[in-house]
Amino acid sequence: MKSAERNSKMKWRYLIAFIAAISMAKPVFAGFDEGIAAYKKNDYAVALLELKPLATAGNPTAQSFLGFMFANGHGVQQDFKEAVKWFRLSAAQGDADAQLKLGVSYHSGEGVPQDYKEAVKWFRLAAAQGGAIAQFVLGVRLN
Repeated sequence: MKSAERNSKMKWRYLIAFIAAISMAKPVFAGFDEGIAAYKKNDYAVALLELKPLATAGNPTAQSFLGFMFANGHGVQQDFKEAVKWFRLSAAQGDADAQLKLGVSYHSGEGVPQDYKEAVKWFRLAAAQGGAIAQFVLGVRLN
């Protein structure tokens, strides 16, 4: 893959991930608000401390956010496979943000083998729930 093409794909992935992260602050359990507040202050250690137990307990929003932290190396060693693990757990519970991020992972081939069909599958699931970003991505990619 050419360097310019890879850089373009990386910029696309980061843009989608950034927009999705901003849109996902949905308090669900105690500690979630604290984790998000810490994240917004770039206090990733506290964010991880607050969000990981919630994610481990099955909170889909915390799982998605933890995946985002692993995908971007915020407070943890960047690990795309670990990010996909958390996105998949959340997406399986119907979290549209995680479905979008899983689609991005398949599109970029980070943490999973690159698979455009699988990416479209996850984008469609997120879009069906009203995910504007997923709808935009499908509109751009399928036209």
